[in-house]
Amino acid sequence: MKVHDLTVAYGKDAVLSHLSFEAQPGDRIHLSGPSGAGKTTLLSVLAGLLPPTEGTVTVDGTVAFLFQDSRLLPWLTAEENVRFVLPRGREVLAEPYLRAVELWEERTKRPDQLSGGMCRRVALARALAYAEATNAALLLLDEPLTGVDEDRKARLYPLLTRAAENRILLLSTHDPAEATALCNRKLTLA
Repeated sequence: MKVHDLTVAYGKDAVLSHLSFEAQPGDRIHLSGPSGAGKTTLLSVLAGLLPPTEGTVTVDGTVAFLFQDSRLLPWLTAEENVRFVLPRGREVLAEPYLRAVELWEERTKRPDQLSGGMCRRVALARALAYAEATNAALLLLDEPLTGVDEDRKARLYPLLTRAAENRILLLSTHDPAEATALCNRKLTLA
């Protein structure tokens, strides 16, 4: 992945200005900075959801993205929400990832029957299953463990570390313990 001279502006206000960096598979990058510094904007550009105002972004391969909000489909169960994004023939990945985030027993519940932290874990299972199913080169996680209790977070760190093997991880989080546990590089946005 290569980001060169990236600028993203909303109207006349630049959120990101002339940002350049490169990453290789195995890089686990903590996106750091205050609220409003452009972390979510950068992830949206890397995912191809937002065009740069200036500069270039090159990503070799598929991108898996966990949005800042869980974006679960309310009429689907937890299992159906994970299966929904998976390519045909790869739907079987829903079970191991729901088990990995400790939600297999809740698989038949809809989002309105789950807590906020549980919905977050369903969204995480969905992103990680998609990353595996598509062999994603880039895994973008925007506040992946918001609302998840501390003990469970610690149990999920190895899952996230394994998911980042052989791909690039960009993690936006305000939790220093999470960043320390999961990342080997830091990119600070001002």
